[in-house]
Amino acid sequence: MTTDVDAAEAVLDPYAYLRRHATGTPTKRFLVDAEGEYTFAYVHGAATQLANRLTGLGCVAGDRVGIWLPNCREFVFAQLACHAVGAVAVPLNPRLRTRDLAFALNNCSARFLVLGGASRHLDYEQLVAELAAAGELPVLEHTLSYVDDGVVTTPEETFQPTAHRPGDPAFIMFTSGTTADPKGVVLTQRNIRNAVKVAGGLSPDDVTLLGYPLSAITGCHNGVLASLVVGSALILYDDSDLTTAALLSKTYGATHLAVHRQVLKALGAGGHCQELRFLKASIFPRMAVDAPIYERLGVESLVVGYGMTETCGPATYANELSVDDAIHAGCDGWPSHGVERVIVGQDGQPTEADRPGEIRLRGPQVSPGYWNGPGDFTPITDTDGWLRTGDIGEIRADGSLHFVERRSETFKSRGFTVSPGEIETVIRDHPGVHDCAVFGLEAAAGGTVPVAVVETEDVTAELVDALYRRCRESLASYKVPQAILPAHALPRTRTGKLSKRDIASRHGDELRKPLP
Repeated sequence: MTTDVDAAEAVLDPYAYLRRHATGTPTKRFLVDAEGEYTFAYVHGAATQLANRLTGLGCVAGDRVGIWLPNCREFVFAQLACHAVGAVAVPLNPRLRTRDLAFALNNCSARFLVLGGASRHLDYEQLVAELAAAGELPVLEHTLSYVDDGVVTTPEETFQPTAHRPGDPAFIMFTSGTTADPKGVVLTQRNIRNAVKVAGGLSPDDVTLLGYPLSAITGCHNGVLASLVVGSALILYDDSDLTTAALLSKTYGATHLAVHRQVLKALGAGGHCQELRFLKASIFPRMAVDAPIYERLGVESLVVGYGMTETCGPATYANELSVDDAIHAGCDGWPSHGVERVIVGQDGQPTEADRPGEIRLRGPQVSPGYWNGPGDFTPITDTDGWLRTGDIGEIRADGSLHFVERRSETFKSRGFTVSPGEIETVIRDHPGVHDCAVFGLEAAAGGTVPVAVVETEDVTAELVDALYRRCRESLASYKVPQAILPAHALPRTRTGKLSKRDIASRHGDELRKPLP
């Protein structure tokens, strides 16, 4: 399917892959949702129709096109239409509200916005109309309300498919902006070729249940583009109806589970796991406590990797790892072709094997920077091309990477550096704990101390006492949490990660009560 070429100069042309599949295997299934299944020929026709519509409105290569839709087939059609005409796709979180939506569209000067009607999240058209009426969207010229009616012909291309160049932007992906305004990460045609590597873990016969947001790199790139490269099928899950997702997985014989951990846990509970046999899974985060769920769901191997939006998906990668190697050994894969990685200690020098330090990456899949304007990016690498991730990791003796934690989460307590990940590992090993978040909190007496909020069904004093004992037995005194609070559910980001900012905001006052 693919040809070995120089990784630095190669590009990925998604629309060319789509057209190839639509010509060679037109009746082969590509997308599945609660309303039906859609072949490569159908998806090609729908994407071409939308591309014709965009170009008819004056959209040209390089224009930014916002895509504000939940996980649905229309999102995929819009993404592929952008790739066809050379427009820059700007995936937008469907849960954005007025301020965040206006910021993203204005920041990238989007002239076009593709959206749906109303959903369980909000009425997209009404919100955009209100923003426009208030003068909050001065650049936006065309809003395309797009709902697929299930009737697609094979239209003639009224546009000239773009000849992509390696440095041309393909996506602008807005980061979450937890401490400031979101940043628009530019991903080029060269960067998105990383999908070819991800596709190495798939076969044309695979069927993936995709629960990661299409507005995130794990959805539109690791999911859509990787499946498009190899010609496999996707079941689109939008986090709303788990019963339907399980039924579709059974009906279409899903072999690959690509969801965040909360969906994994929900699928493994109750009757959802009956008859489901996902041979492989791509789950984040991976935790040892979930090993029985993998077994119940028939998962034989895990696909692992380390990366971020700025690296256009995984920079290190491995597929078909055993559950034991992936979870208990903490393997996060090996660097792919053209990717360099180094672990740097506090002295600025590379560390030895199995010694933690900051993960730094260099290679063709690293973003050129954050969007300021056409051809104007704020670089994210140093003068030697290294991306300083701010994450802590270590390189094992076999050359694999082990991600430890985000450096930004470490803090000083009693003059010592505290690593939340170390404390979280001790707490998560308790069988009654589903997940936990450890962070530093200012005590009334002064100084920062570690505290923990635990996600569990056992919200009792007995569990808290057991966790205190476990921490005292396993950790240095300055690492033992000064407060442990159990809760039935913890707030998460759109990709399923614990949101420590929201957890601290929600539970901070209660955590401070027992502090000295």
